[in-house]
Amino acid sequence: MKIIVRNAKNANHEASALCISEAFQNDFSVLCKDTAVTAKAICSEIITDKFYACI
Repeated sequence: MKIIVRNAKNANHEASALCISEAFQNDFSVLCKDTAVTAKAICSEIITDKFYACI
């Protein structure tokens, strides 16, 4: 299995936001217990040039 790491693209906003909301679930749970809702809330704030994606 070959893993390719590349710079994130705009299409990766949702996946990046979900990853962050799951990783910091304990912190975000004070505001919201649903990680999907948290991901949707932070999705527009993701700066893709600061992230990488594995494909």
